[in-house]
Amino acid sequence: MKRLFTLLLIIFSSHTLLAQDTLVLNNGNVMYGEIKSLSKGVLKFETPYSDKDFLIEWLHVEEIYSRRTFSIVLQNGEKPIGSINTITNNKDSVEILEFIVFTHLIIPEIVEITPLEKSFLGRLSASLDFGFYRAKSNNLTQITSNGSFGYFAEKWDGKASFSVLNSSQDDVKRTKRSDADISVRRNLKGKIYGLIKTSLLQNEEIQLDLRSTSEVGIGSYFVNTNSALMGLSLGGAFTQETYSDSLNTVKRSVEAFVTLSVNLFNTGDLSLLTEGTAYPSITEKGRIRADLSIDLKYDLPWDFYIKFGYTHNFDNQPVEGAPENDYVFQTTFGWEL
Repeated sequence: MKRLFTLLLIIFSSHTLLAQDTLVLNNGNVMYGEIKSLSKGVLKFETPYSDKDFLIEWLHVEEIYSRRTFSIVLQNGEKPIGSINTITNNKDSVEILEFIVFTHLIIPEIVEITPLEKSFLGRLSASLDFGFYRAKSNNLTQITSNGSFGYFAEKWDGKASFSVLNSSQDDVKRTKRSDADISVRRNLKGKIYGLIKTSLLQNEEIQLDLRSTSEVGIGSYFVNTNSALMGLSLGGAFTQETYSDSLNTVKRSVEAFVTLSVNLFNTGDLSLLTEGTAYPSITEKGRIRADLSIDLKYDLPWDFYIKFGYTHNFDNQPVEGAPENDYVFQTTFGWEL
C-alpha cells in the first residue's frame, strides 16, 4: 500500500509539473506556475506558493515553456494561436506551434499573450472606479463614477464603458453629464481591424438631452510594442441630437470620423491613454465636432488603481446659449479584473 501511495504521488507530481508553465528570468531565477496574461509590457504570472500574482517585465524573461494554447499578438500585427516554447538549441529564440506550423521569433516581438480560456468569465475583463469631491465654500459637491467591461475572443473583441458626473453648488444650476459607448472590433489582416461603435452623451452644460452616434470604420495599430500602442481609425458616422434649448432643437447629421489613440505604458506603474476623434460633418456645412480624452493611471497593489482623467468636447456650431467647449477633470479610485 505504501509503495502504491508513493507511485501515485510521483505520477500526480509529474503531471502537475508538466501542466505548469515555466519561466527563466535574466537573473537566473526559474519560476513554475501559470501564465495569466501579457499586456503593456508586463507578464502576469500565478504561482502556487504566492497569495497574489507576480508582475514581471516581459523583457526580463529569457526563456518560456508552456503546453497550453494562447492567443498571441506580434509587433507586425500577426495573431497566431498556439503554444509557445523557447527553442532548446537556441535560447535566444522561441517558437509558436499553431496546429502543425511553427513560427520562430524573439521574445521582444511578442506584445500580447492571452490564454484561450473556455469559460465566459475567463475571457472577461472589467474595471470600476469612483470619485468624490466636497468643498465647504459654496457647498460644492461633485460625484463621479466610471466603469468598463470587455470580452475577448479569437478573432474579435468587444468593450462597453460608461461615465457619470453629478455636480451641485450654491447659486449655480446643477450639472449632470453622462456618456456610454459599446464597440466591437473584428481582426481582418495583420494590424488592420474593422470597427462598429455606438456612443451616447447627455450633458446639461451644453443643453444636450441626448446625442447618439453610430460609427462604422476600419483601423490599424501602426505602433504595437512592449512600451507603446498607437492606432488610427477612420470611417463614417450618423449622429442624432436632441437639445433642451428654447427651440427644442433636433439635429441629424452624417459625418466622417478619424480617431487617433496613443497608449504609453513603459513607465513603471504609470500608464497614459490618450484618444482624440474629429467629426467633420458631411450634411451640415462647416460643422465640425471633436472629442478628446486623457487618462493617467497609477497601479496600486491587489489590482487597485488611481486615475486622473480629462475629457473635452468641442462643437463649432452649438445651439444658441451653449458654449463651443466643455471639459471635465476627474480623480477616481478603482479596481480592475
